[in-house]
Amino acid sequence: MKRIILTILIGVFCIGWTSEGGWDTDGISADNVRMKNEGGYYSPECDDPDNDVECALQQIGAGGGGVPGGADTNVQFNDGGVFAGESTFIYNKGLNSLSIDRIVIGPGVADYLMPTVRGGANELLVDNGAGAVSWTDDLVIDTLDLEGYGSIGNGSALNTSYSLVIDRNFTDTGNDNVAQLMVAGDITKTTFAPGTNMSFIQAGTDGIEGPSAGITIDGVSPPVTSTMTLYEPNITEINVGAALVAATLYIKDAPTEGTSNYALKVDDGAVVFDSTLLVGGTSTLGDDVNVTGNITASNTIKGCMLRQDNVWHVYGGFQDETETIDLPSATWTQVTNSTSNLWVGLEADGFSVVNDRMVIGNPGDYFGLLSLTFSGLNGKDFLFRVYNVTQSTVMGYHLGASTTSVANFVNVAVPIYFESLLANDELEFQAYSSDGADPTIRSSIFYINYLHD
Repeated sequence: MKRIILTILIGVFCIGWTSEGGWDTDGISADNVRMKNEGGYYSPECDDPDNDVECALQQIGAGGGGVPGGADTNVQFNDGGVFAGESTFIYNKGLNSLSIDRIVIGPGVADYLMPTVRGGANELLVDNGAGAVSWTDDLVIDTLDLEGYGSIGNGSALNTSYSLVIDRNFTDTGNDNVAQLMVAGDITKTTFAPGTNMSFIQAGTDGIEGPSAGITIDGVSPPVTSTMTLYEPNITEINVGAALVAATLYIKDAPTEGTSNYALKVDDGAVVFDSTLLVGGTSTLGDDVNVTGNITASNTIKGCMLRQDNVWHVYGGFQDETETIDLPSATWTQVTNSTSNLWVGLEADGFSVVNDRMVIGNPGDYFGLLSLTFSGLNGKDFLFRVYNVTQSTVMGYHLGASTTSVANFVNVAVPIYFESLLANDELEFQAYSSDGADPTIRSSIFYINYLHD
């Protein structure tokens, strides 16, 4: 019978392994089997006296060899030919878990190749070649230095145009706040350099502390360059009709702990509102407010001086004239001359003077004054008014005066208030005489201002 001999020297004896399998234990008893460790020789204990040799051999095979290193639960490893253990490399039998401080995967640092590792739920999955690491459960990282760019969520792939993309499509079933990004945590700081600030989010730097931050534009400038750009949130209403306050930027409230407290403070630079500005409640402004659009206020606007660069208005008149107006009896007639250029508009915005008529460029309510100096025969009564030719409507009331002689000047002042419903309404000043007497117009001043819509 051929034998492959495995020789174990323990004291002086031999044990053979047969080619048919099994130990050849002829002539060997448990008494002359000895195992040796670092403390010397000892005899194995056997519970089966009829098979003492096999029992002893089992004891030999089960022992492993050597004294365990480290502490209890430390995983054993070869440390220069001696068993060793580390407190950061442990096995928990009850939890069936293995804990280790750090794992280095791959043949070398330079190429970053990772072998494929597959496991069940909550296990690390590494795909070789692509270099992607996928984790199927919570991942807690003490510190992270991402030397490149990244993407969070299941909606977008990696994009070199963005250092970090957050694009996670999900449905939240709770009744609390929900967001793609939440910034929280308590910050404690006791010393500050002049000009520094304390905030939850900082975009850019002021040159005092922090990494450098800047934008370099090469060639054609983009339409907008900014520290932060906000687009509208693209809301889709499922429960149509529900109360909804929507805003691209929403500030819930202002702090109360400061010496001065604001929900929004612009410390320097111009502020431009290209759309409607709605102000509700009391607002205090400490500097000039330049508005090119509309201001809609639900309360009173107060200030030391309210200055408007552009408001629709017209101002003008004439002087040192001796223009006699031919008035048919009991007929309202336009105050003009034979060339229809008696009235001069010295300044106009939203108005024009055409053929001695005031053309209103914009609908709205307007107010003003017409002051007219004239003369006429003794005892003649004359009336004056403002008439909307486009709407065929009298604008307000008429006022009049009586003349004493052609050499004596009489003045009449007619307040103006009217509503223009259409753009390009045409107004004219008219005179009236019940008996057909003709007044001589000497001078006049008028102005009309826009009041409100």
